[in-house]
Amino acid sequence: MLDYPCTTGLPAAVIDTAADTLRADPNTLRYLRLRIADLETRLVDLTSNNRDVYEGLQAIAEELP
Repeated sequence: MLDYPCTTGLPAAVIDTAADTLRADPNTLRYLRLRIADLETRLVDLTSNNRDVYEGLQAIAEELP
């Protein structure tokens, strides 16, 4: 899950092969869902419980070229 445009620069055939390999493993979807849930939890923690840290990181990001 990306909230910004992303390109890999890889040929479509390479991406298709990698996707097929991931789909062949029955645990992949379960582990990806677990990882997404973990990231969402951390994001909520950062933006809610550690608001001052989040705002500091935003200020740093705005300063970068």
